[in-house]
Amino acid sequence: MNISRGQRSLLAQFRSGVLPLRIETRRYQNEHIEDRICIFCDENAVENEMHFLLQGNFYRDLRATCYNLDNDEHYITLSDNEKLKYLVTEKVRNTAKFIEAAFMRRKESLYRTN
Repeated sequence: MNISRGQRSLLAQFRSGVLPLRIETRRYQNEHIEDRICIFCDENAVENEMHFLLQGNFYRDLRATCYNLDNDEHYITLSDNEKLKYLVTEKVRNTAKFIEAAFMRRKESLYRTN
């Protein structure tokens, strides 16, 4: 697989459940799962792997660029769990690129200075 070291690291973190999403980071503050809301979207949804990879509107354009699956009839019919599995097993390179781009955007958003 031809992905960078950084992409490999992010993908491994995602697959092992330790990517720094609020579902993971806020457990150390004993925050209830339902309170671990994504601060990047306006959907009032828990920021977990499913939200990050498939649902969060903060990353919608990145998903379209990295995956280009809007017209894939097979993909469209899959459940969210099946889509998640498909992306991390069949579209590994695209998923690694998406995670890297999404984390760059997160960093820029968090540390933006005006």
